[in-house]
Amino acid sequence: MVAKHGPGFKPPSYHDIREKFLKQEMDQTMKLLEEYKLEWKKTSCLIISDGWIDKKRHCICNFFVNSPKRTIFFCHRWILLIYPRLLIRYLRC
Repeated sequence: MVAKHGPGFKPPSYHDIREKFLKQEMDQTMKLLEEYKLEWKKTSCLIISDGWIDKKRHCICNFFVNSPKRTIFFCHRWILLIYPRLLIRYLRC
C-alpha cells in the first residue's frame, strides 16, 4: 500500500478499519437474519440448545435455530442472561 501511495502515506488506524468492517459484517448478518425469518414463517423453526461444562467448570450453553434449509448459531447463555427476551424478539415470526 505504501509503494502505491508513496512514503508519506498514512494508513488508516486499526480502529478505523475495525469499525468499517464490523459495520459491514453486521449489516450483512442482519440481511441474512431477515431472509431466515421469512423462511421460518413458511417452514417454522426449532430452537436447539447445547450445554456443557469446560475444564475450568464454566457452564457453557449455546442456542441454535434449526430449519429445513439450515441450522444457525443464535447466541450463548450469557447474552440471554443479560437480555432474556432477546430470543423471543428475534424469533418472533
